[in-house]
Amino acid sequence: MYRWLLVGGLWALVGVLGAFFWLGWQVLQTGVALRLEEPRAALPVKLATPVILSTPLEVRVVSLPLEISEP
Repeated sequence: MYRWLLVGGLWALVGVLGAFFWLGWQVLQTGVALRLEEPRAALPVKLATPVILSTPLEVRVVSLPLEISEP
């Protein structure tokens, strides 16, 4: 009886370790998604010249000052 419990516990441990390994691998491959809600005010953006867009614009943010209020 105890042998079956020990074998079952070892399999459960292997499963949990495998799940942690898989999650770690996914984080290394795809990163962590960070979703922010829309800002309530305009962000300060300084442009040297006016911009006229004829196609959709893709923006990559290098840094963004965030203030997190109480949840």
